[in-house]
Amino acid sequence: MEEELAVNSSHAFSLCQYLSYSRGERASRVETVKDVITQQIKKVKEAHYTKDEVKRMLETTSKLVEIDMNNELINISHNTFLLLRQLMKQAEEANATLKMNLSEIQNIELLKAVAQFEKEIHDKKAERTATILKDPSLLDESIKNLSSDFVSEFYRNDLINLSHALQKSSLEHNTSVNALKQRMLSTEEQLANETKFRSQEHKRISDMEKAHLEMEKRMRDISDQLALKEAELEKKFQSTNTYLNMQKILQSKNAIIQRMRAGNANDDDIEPSD
Repeated sequence: MEEELAVNSSHAFSLCQYLSYSRGERASRVETVKDVITQQIKKVKEAHYTKDEVKRMLETTSKLVEIDMNNELINISHNTFLLLRQLMKQAEEANATLKMNLSEIQNIELLKAVAQFEKEIHDKKAERTATILKDPSLLDESIKNLSSDFVSEFYRNDLINLSHALQKSSLEHNTSVNALKQRMLSTEEQLANETKFRSQEHKRISDMEKAHLEMEKRMRDISDQLALKEAELEKKFQSTNTYLNMQKILQSKNAIIQRMRAGNANDDDIEPSD
């Protein structure tokens, strides 16, 4: 596998160290994010929160995840820079000049070779561990017979195994983060829809109240206008000949009725003769 990667065993071991270091840093970030999410979930389960409070908690969690992911990418970039600087300084001491071919980091075949490199080391470690577990006495014997080269290989395999575990943890973390983001988007969409509905209902009620007030004002105006028109018509009618003639007729009738009542009263006072 070292030949496929075009490096010797010593350099391959250094590459494994770098992979282990990078994944260790990512694992630390993952644990930080997990702790934040766990604390937020505990808060939601232990107490009652309003939708606005839940929204703020989700926004805070999203921001923390975003910050940690951004910091991780920045750290990877800076770590790579420092490693390249080390290599270039060593090359300068040997009067050599290094060149970078950035297209290799997009080479699918090379990436597959790196993945196969990790897999083979992990498989060897798993096979050796299974053999030792079958006979515990072999463990002591193996430790006693370790050579310096085997010790280096052992630690290298151990680092690769750790990198594999951290990679799995990173994938699980990414899945959890994506699921959390989906829930956040769904919650935000529901909150937006509810806010929009409440705003529409508030506007509809406000429009109805405004229309009701305008209608009441219009009815008062119409009532005032009708009263004014009736007064004007009454005044005009009282000044017409018809009204005056009706008044005279009513006065004449009233006078006749009064005389008739007076005559009837006099007749009642006269007693009949025997």
